[in-house]
Amino acid sequence: MKELHDIKGILIGASVFVAVILAMVIAIIILRKRNAASVPAVLPSETDWGKTLTEAESSTVKRIADALYNDLKGVGWTRNNNIYIEYSQVSDRIFVGVANYFAEQYGKGESLYEWIDSEWWLMTGTMKTSGTVDAIKMRLLSFNLK
Repeated sequence: MKELHDIKGILIGASVFVAVILAMVIAIIILRKRNAASVPAVLPSETDWGKTLTEAESSTVKRIADALYNDLKGVGWTRNNNIYIEYSQVSDRIFVGVANYFAEQYGKGESLYEWIDSEWWLMTGTMKTSGTVDAIKMRLLSFNLK
């Protein structure tokens, strides 16, 4: 009977140990995500995109970033699908410029990727553009703009 009691004690102790280790791992992951989220998007170092835009490109960057912000801010049940389609089809210079302008003007410590990623797309009637949104997120990642 004493052996059974010892085995129960060992199992309980091992379970508590595993639970503590798991809690520590989860806490570390959450803290790392918070620290990473506070860094605004930056241009890839090998380019100067977004810094030497023409006047027409700068105007397009501002217009698209403003439209994305207006669509993403607050709680909305509808989406301006056309702005996501347009954004997904612009040149790399404008694409990166929009992401940087958005982060600087509206991001509040978060990147455009994080704003888009935090939205509830299925609840806002954008099923027809969900592929476009996914393409935008992948393209932002390809420029290290997470």
